[in-house]
Amino acid sequence: MYGFKRLMGHSFDNTLVETMQRTVGYRLERGPQNQVLVQVGANKLSLPEISARILRRIRGIASDYLKKPVNKAVVTVPAYFTDRQRQAVKEAGKLIDLDVVRIINEPTAAAIAYGAARQLKKAVIVYDLGGGTFDVSIIQIRDRVFEVKATGGDIFLGGIDFDNAMTRYVLDRFNAEHGIDLSRTPVAMQRIRDLAERTKCDLSTRETAAFNIPFITMTPKGGRSTLSSPSPESSSKSSRSSWWIERSTGWRWCSRFQAVARAN
Repeated sequence: MYGFKRLMGHSFDNTLVETMQRTVGYRLERGPQNQVLVQVGANKLSLPEISARILRRIRGIASDYLKKPVNKAVVTVPAYFTDRQRQAVKEAGKLIDLDVVRIINEPTAAAIAYGAARQLKKAVIVYDLGGGTFDVSIIQIRDRVFEVKATGGDIFLGGIDFDNAMTRYVLDRFNAEHGIDLSRTPVAMQRIRDLAERTKCDLSTRETAAFNIPFITMTPKGGRSTLSSPSPESSSKSSRSSWWIERSTGWRWCSRFQAVARAN
């Protein structure tokens, strides 16, 4: 399960659900009272039920560490969450008898951790780039007072979206060179998505990363086709840019980062 946090508090008729269905690999269905249900194996779970399972796991870890039961919690949420979405988080807590005493924006929580006990008097900008969203908040810190001046974000600009963009790039290149649409093969798609995520992580510390998957599909003549990238040393510049994923290609997202920052 990934990215479902974007749907918290939304009805099934919301256009966001249709967009998400094209983005994620799991199935979304209409539930009672027009709520969103997620197909998880043989079960259909509501978003608060999924959130409750995550909260239960976190509570268990906290209880083990503190050596005592945990019945209350402060939960952080994306800055863009509406009142309805925050209420959905509280409902998830109720499902496991966890009292959510307060909900704090994630950038605000980061600012509190940064400024606590430091007697600061300054304005800070907090960038929160997560698995599914990119949030920016401008926060005024005055000793123990933290005031949010402005906040904004993009709910489709996160790690998942980087994975999807890289996956789409690889699918298009493979189709152009071999005339085979791998998006129609579930097993191949899962292998490509898995490698896209690992490649994204590699590019955090490297300038380039090879994208190789052996025996990705069968050719029309019955042979096995490998999704591979030639080494930079033996490739021309054009072929390298086609099959070697370069860190610089990530800057295509810069305009979206800048747009979010300017909005604040």
